[in-house]
Amino acid sequence: MLNALVTGANGFTASYVCRQLIEKGYKVRGLIRKDCDLKLINGVPIDFYYGDLARDSDFSEAMKGIDVVYHIAAAYRTENVPRKYFWDVNVEGTRKLLEAAKKAGVSHFS
Repeated sequence: MLNALVTGANGFTASYVCRQLIEKGYKVRGLIRKDCDLKLINGVPIDFYYGDLARDSDFSEAMKGIDVVYHIAAAYRTENVPRKYFWDVNVEGTRKLLEAAKKAGVSHFS
């Protein structure tokens, strides 16, 4: 069984990806913020890893045992947040995830 990490697992697109991966036999870990809305993934059998791409600096624990990462989490303009937050989530957050994935030997990152 392959292990997948899906970032932003509680979002519209990522929740669908989680369901599809489970149907294909993957074990799924969802990277979500502690204060997020879980209505789209209620009852979906995934393990949660709580983290914040804008604030956390190390995602090595999230990557333990992971074979593939589906990085879907992002900050969007409609969230009405400062410009720096977009950078912190979308650029620096992705960089931190990539570094952790590389260090953990993750075979695929998309």
